[in-house]
Amino acid sequence: MAKKTTTELTPEIKEAVRLLRYRKKKPQKNDATYMSLGKIADELKLTYHQVKYICTRVTLHKKRKSKRDKPERILEAEQEAYLKDPAILKAWAGRSLIERAVLYHRRFPHKVISAMELCRFYKRNQIKRKAVTRYKTATPEKQAEYEAWQRESYSKLQQAWNNNERVLYIDECVFTKATIPKLDYAHKHTNQTVNEQDFFHRYLAVVAAISSDRGVDCIMVFDEAITRETFLTFLEELRRRNGINRQVARRSTHKHHPTPINCFLDNLAVHKCPEVKEAYDRLNIQPIFNVPYAF
Repeated sequence: MAKKTTTELTPEIKEAVRLLRYRKKKPQKNDATYMSLGKIADELKLTYHQVKYICTRVTLHKKRKSKRDKPERILEAEQEAYLKDPAILKAWAGRSLIERAVLYHRRFPHKVISAMELCRFYKRNQIKRKAVTRYKTATPEKQAEYEAWQRESYSKLQQAWNNNERVLYIDECVFTKATIPKLDYAHKHTNQTVNEQDFFHRYLAVVAAISSDRGVDCIMVFDEAITRETFLTFLEELRRRNGINRQVARRSTHKHHPTPINCFLDNLAVHKCPEVKEAYDRLNIQPIFNVPYAF
């Protein structure tokens, strides 16, 4: 028996094989066959494996009915409104797509949705994974305490203003690599670029005091985080820059620093340590602490 030569499988030959096998150019699943693979090979002078390969590829690539066309997978208005409801999104927070699909089926037993279908639904409706915003809520007891604290701080500030005393607002900030912005505006397909050597600088901590009459009253920069020693150095410099107010000095009983300074501070631990509290009294500085940020 002569060995058959291998013929190149052109689109015309593939179409001829389908017509002889199924009598259709685009056969569907479970279509009837009208000629065996061997007869087709003899008719078109192909090998048996070539004909089998063509018919197998037809079977693999035949169009299947999409699962989304099934009634239980079609999303109606009620289901779409349920999936887009902000209350449901909040109740499902922290759950994976698979877990959300299970909860959806429990709510609608006659409906089914896969994790991928749910992902596509979210994408169509512009529902994206975003950063979770955190906030603090004080208990009723703490809230009442903070409100009393707020009234007390305001009364001290009002008393200082009425006595024509200086009021300074003190705060600290730290500059590290983390303070460099990670996002910035740029044209399409381009990004803003920076040289890493430009921002590999040393650790810097800044403590400053501002006032309504002078603006920046005192500012100091340190190569380390604000500690008790650095904050005491800042208080000494602040006291030196604020001399004697003769009008207030007549009413003051303080020997060394008759001019009181009222400093509005946050609740940083350095501001309340024993050494700093002793410096407040020695330098005639009246600390006024702000309400905690949790309020």
